[in-house]
Amino acid sequence: MEKEEFLKLTAKLFQEYGFLKFGNQYFLNLDRVVIRVYRHGARFSPGEYCYSYTCCFKDIHEDYRFETKEDYKNMPEDLGGLIDVCVNEVRIKDKIKVTNPSEFLPSDYTEEEWKKLMEEALHREFDPFRNDFENHVRKNFPLKEPSGVTIHAYRAFIERGLIFK
Repeated sequence: MEKEEFLKLTAKLFQEYGFLKFGNQYFLNLDRVVIRVYRHGARFSPGEYCYSYTCCFKDIHEDYRFETKEDYKNMPEDLGGLIDVCVNEVRIKDKIKVTNPSEFLPSDYTEEEWKKLMEEALHREFDPFRNDFENHVRKNFPLKEPSGVTIHAYRAFIERGLIFK
């Protein structure tokens, strides 16, 4: 695929899943969490893209409102780092077998391939936030760096008797 086609299709897939798009960021506003996905260029691979996410847990930001574009862009972030959105595939890159890559070169994919891979990745990464929020957070975001919940978020959950009781 060409770059523009890749970016348009990816935006469409995120929006079909329920994300709002503001610039190169996508936001999914669920009952107890808002997820921000950043689209950025791959650090060491020109022309490739990465999608990484972080979260704002509504349970510990009761007074924060998500009403405007600026509210979303300025949301608190409660994870200690960004988590990459990976696709399930194996490919050869620079003579090395790559499993679950998180860097995507548009010309490596046809429209059909990318649609299938990204739809699967969106469901794998974000369905657990919809369907089993507390167990998903407890299991996948323990108090640890770099991608667990921050100490502030952990303490806020404890104070409220939520998740990390």
